[in-house]
Amino acid sequence: MNIKIIDYRIQQIIHNISDDFRFSNKHEKHAPFFYSVEATHEIDKSSYEGIIEYITISQKSIKEEIIWKQKLIDENSKIEDQKLLEVMKIIEKEYEELYTFLTTLNHTF
Repeated sequence: MNIKIIDYRIQQIIHNISDDFRFSNKHEKHAPFFYSVEATHEIDKSSYEGIIEYITISQKSIKEEIIWKQKLIDENSKIEDQKLLEVMKIIEKEYEELYTFLTTLNHTF
């Protein structure tokens, strides 16, 4: 069973993550799930499980990076990494939005 993703914001988050895979030249096992959903705007059970796994791992990782980066900035006022920290927080929020959306689909699979 495939579920159509009509929410433009969720489509954009999927696209952003797909681009991250493309630009990083990483061919992680999770990339095909994002590419498929991006192309079709539909999610099946396999893609759902793969994306949930990726988001769960990535949320934890980015939270740790944000904490580390914030501490570095706080301790070293001359470092101008505030913009990077802001971008990381945007990515964290996107992960949270996508995870929330996907958990609403859980009961349909």
